[in-house]
Amino acid sequence: MRRQLPLATVIVTLAVVLTALAVPDDAAAIPAFARRYQLSCSTCHAPVPRLKPYGEEFAARGFRMEDPSQEPPRATYDVGDPLLKLVRDLPLAVRLDLAVTAEDAEKDGRGTDFGQPWMAKLLSGG
Repeated sequence: MRRQLPLATVIVTLAVVLTALAVPDDAAAIPAFARRYQLSCSTCHAPVPRLKPYGEEFAARGFRMEDPSQEPPRATYDVGDPLLKLVRDLPLAVRLDLAVTAEDAEKDGRGTDFGQPWMAKLLSGG
């Protein structure tokens, strides 16, 4: 037997969800390049993950500044050999776009379906 929700409950729930979606959140990105170059993320992004023209140029240059003198020194491990420099931080990321479908098990008996990744990217720079 189905129970009907009161119209006021549906309207309030819908209003809360729409308000939550309308209020922008801070980006949950990893600001590795912003920390390295001591710049704001908004120098290259507006809004994240979309790039501004400067961000596109920065990415096209291999995530390096236009002027080589602006490049900060890389933090390396001292291994005793002056010719060997091991970088402390590896700018590496993985991006997956997945899909999950949850069905009511009582209706069709299928339960949760985890789809194949639509996209898998291994990202590195710098």
